[in-house]
Amino acid sequence: MKYLFNLLILAIIATGCSSDDQEPVLEDADLFGNWTLREYNLDEAVDINLDGAASLSVLDEVPCFSSLITFNSNGSFISGTNQFEIFVQGQTISIDCGSLQYLSGFWSLEGNQLTTDINGNSKTETIDLQGNSLSLSFNDTNFGSGEFIFQKGGQ
Repeated sequence: MKYLFNLLILAIIATGCSSDDQEPVLEDADLFGNWTLREYNLDEAVDINLDGAASLSVLDEVPCFSSLITFNSNGSFISGTNQFEIFVQGQTISIDCGSLQYLSGFWSLEGNQLTTDINGNSKTETIDLQGNSLSLSFNDTNFGSGEFIFQKGGQ
C-alpha cells in the first residue's frame, strides 16, 4: 500500500510540473539591440538576377542586398536597407546595390504585435522571436508574400 501511495504522489508531482505549452511572453527588452537580415525568403521562387535559376531566397538572387534594424530602449528605432537595380545589356546582367537608406521612428510591442511608426505612418506586424532570431511575414507588391529573418548582434 505504501508503494502505491508513493507512486501516486510521484504521478501527481510529475503532472503538476508539466509545461503548459504556452507562447512565450515577449518583453520590450527582448528587442533591444542590433538586428541584421540573415534570410529574405519568398513563398514563390523568382529569378531576380536572370541567371535561369529561380530561388525562394532573395539573398541568393541578390547577395549584395542587406538590411539592419536597431531597436533602442527609449522606444525609437533606426533601420537601414539598400535598394537594388538590375541592368541588362545584351547578354550581360549586373545588379547594383546602393548604399543603405535609413529610416527612423518609434516602436512598441504588445504580445507578439510589433507596431512601428515613421512620421505618423503606423504599421503593426506579427513577429516571432526565438532566441536571437526575429522573423516577420510580409506581402510585397513586387515579389508577393514571404518572410524576413533577422539575427541579433553586430552589424
